[in-house]
Amino acid sequence: MKASLLIEKYGFEKLSDASADFEIKSAFIGDLLSWVMGHAKSNDAWITILGHPNIIAVALLRELACVIIAHDAQIQPETIIKANEEDFLILKSPLSAFEICKILISEGV
Repeated sequence: MKASLLIEKYGFEKLSDASADFEIKSAFIGDLLSWVMGHAKSNDAWITILGHPNIIAVALLRELACVIIAHDAQIQPETIIKANEEDFLILKSPLSAFEICKILISEGV
């Protein structure tokens, strides 16, 4: 599914300026950076509550599709700045990681 569908159909908030016109192949849920670095796969949407700029470095390292901030968790302004510098997509939702995954599954991810 295209990341833009999460914005258009489900009201996810787009926090960075990167394009949302690409495919999400799968998803990964985790809040421990080292675990994500070791286990997330290329083109995964990473669902997390972390808002530190290091999430962008990890996401780029693993070639993730995007980061989705669950539970309307706080995100540091520096994180958005870093995402914009790297042309990387960050989305935000009030939904839980579980509810976000249900949406992704219902859309064929």
